[in-house]
Amino acid sequence: MALQGKHLEQRLHQKLSSVFQIRYSFSMQQLRANWNSIKRGHTTGSDSTRGLIRISDTHSHFDGVTPIVEVVNKVDDDPFPTDFLYIDKMVFNNDVSPPDPSFIAQCDCDGPSCSGLCHDNDSHVYSPDGRVKISQGTPIYECNVNCECSWNCRNRVVQRGRQIPLQIYKTKAKGWGVKAKQDIPKGTFVEEYVGEVIMNTEGDFRGKFYDKAGTTYLFDMDFGDNVKYVIDSFLLGNASHFFNHSCSPNLTVYAVYSDSADNNFHRLAFFSNRLIKKGEELTIDYEGKANGEDTLIPQRKPGKGTFECHCSSPNCRKYIHD
Repeated sequence: MALQGKHLEQRLHQKLSSVFQIRYSFSMQQLRANWNSIKRGHTTGSDSTRGLIRISDTHSHFDGVTPIVEVVNKVDDDPFPTDFLYIDKMVFNNDVSPPDPSFIAQCDCDGPSCSGLCHDNDSHVYSPDGRVKISQGTPIYECNVNCECSWNCRNRVVQRGRQIPLQIYKTKAKGWGVKAKQDIPKGTFVEEYVGEVIMNTEGDFRGKFYDKAGTTYLFDMDFGDNVKYVIDSFLLGNASHFFNHSCSPNLTVYAVYSDSADNNFHRLAFFSNRLIKKGEELTIDYEGKANGEDTLIPQRKPGKGTFECHCSSPNCRKYIHD
């Protein structure tokens, strides 16, 4: 995940045939147009765009982001990717319509906080302190804008946003990464994967070119009946854009439904799967899926479609599929 912005675009363009250059250029023009529109405040989601404030030669942080997200580089002189635009919530491609909340069913619970049986949950999915109780592969159905419960309802965790301060930092061998700025108990919501929501066909197209550069920021909404939507955080995203891979990750992804009646449209939320100590790098499995199908991935062999893994975990698969 070292290549960023225009440098990645230039490398990709050099590898493409003339026919694909035209299609790729059109795709990137759409992405760039979305980027520019957000930058100028003309697109939905632009109110959550955050600029980078420099504190010293090695430290910066994103303006208005709470809890804080620091940017630290004590390794080299490489600047933070100038084309990366920090956003707090999803941005939708022109081909994708944002979810219509009027079609979302509300729960029947009374009072400020719901019982565990509302929506399609069999019991409380969260403990009283907000930690996830269910295993990966089980979807989470949170309350929504149509529910009468309060914002502090026990069944509203991901939609309240990240509560953990993070640090984006330059690693010695893996480009940029993210570490915890405090201890994170097991089951804690850490961050949501956000970016530009695109159709799966556009995701397949962009993926071919990201693969040529040995990097990708595409994440399928893959819990539903089929993959209809993809999140691309290539230029638009939050701290999760910089999560590195590990074959023994300390974060697990869950499908969370709260703002859409479409079974194929859900949020992707990362929860800690063990106690994470302050200063530890936060990692995910790049081959993991929200439906839990990442539990029996075999060790890979070098070849087309793979790249070398540097996670150094005891059960490292050596190579991971890109």
